[in-house]
Amino acid sequence: MKLYSLSMLACFSKRICFEKIESTNDYLLELYRDFSFDETVTVFANQQIKGRGRVGRKWFTDSNYGLTFSFSLIIDAGWHVFELNQIITLSICEYINDMGVGCLIKYPNDIIYNGNKISGVLIETVHTNSERYCVIGVGLNLNNKSFPPHLPNAISLRMIKSKSFNKEQFFENLIEKIKNKMLLFLENRILIKKQYFSCLYGTQDYIPCLYLNKRLLVKVLSITKEGFLSVVNKQGSIFTVNASQIQFLLN
Repeated sequence: MKLYSLSMLACFSKRICFEKIESTNDYLLELYRDFSFDETVTVFANQQIKGRGRVGRKWFTDSNYGLTFSFSLIIDAGWHVFELNQIITLSICEYINDMGVGCLIKYPNDIIYNGNKISGVLIETVHTNSERYCVIGVGLNLNNKSFPPHLPNAISLRMIKSKSFNKEQFFENLIEKIKNKMLLFLENRILIKKQYFSCLYGTQDYIPCLYLNKRLLVKVLSITKEGFLSVVNKQGSIFTVNASQIQFLLN
């Protein structure tokens, strides 16, 4: 277990830094697909100009105000990708909340504050050299002063706390939080699942969603390690959904 823990964390000690890049996730995926890269590494960009989110969505980056980075891991068959998603989103949520901010995780991969999005995670997998690599991308609105009109539900930590943050120090502290959560996960997966669920949006109240293109109010009852949600609507009907079937809406 100790050797596996050390190998998982190795990606954080190897850094590639860019002043400007199109996408940190795309850069890593290209290394593995086109150049048979066989190491795990962290890629940090001061500015990302073509960031991506889930299902082809774009991640807005305002000059160099946002925090954007990606890192890669080799994971074995005993891991589910959604478990990585739980670790990373939980780490971000708790780290921000340690500053006195009441953030929640909006399934499957967003961090929100008072109905506004502050961070998102994108996880992609690639197979090369007989290994399965996971590339985890993180985008966080750190020092943004404002957002364009087409992003009415975006917010930054600076807008919440009314102060700016040192990006490099914030990044290093967040990496430490992620590392500690990874180690805790290897020791106690059940505890991570409980912590994640306690931060999940929609477990306390009925919240709006689109389920199979129909608008509903539902409450989250449970979640599996594969990422399936059990939800109940106001009529008492319980059903199981995945991220491709349900979209939770911001107020």
